[in-house]
Amino acid sequence: MITVFLNNKSHTVETGKTLYDFLVQHHQLKEYVAVTINNHLVVRRDFTTTLLKPNDCIDILIPMQGG
Repeated sequence: MITVFLNNKSHTVETGKTLYDFLVQHHQLKEYVAVTINNHLVVRRDFTTTLLKPNDCIDILIPMQGG
């Protein structure tokens, strides 16, 4: 088991889980989501191949309208 952080909240996940697995498990896989790990953008096509590592900081960014 490893610890990762989703929007600054710690979560324990199994070793070997992908970003895709994590997002599905936490109901965060949406069409309009941008995701960063340790402040680096992860493109959607790489979600299934990006393995989570201990202490990864995952941020989910949702676009907002405004001006």
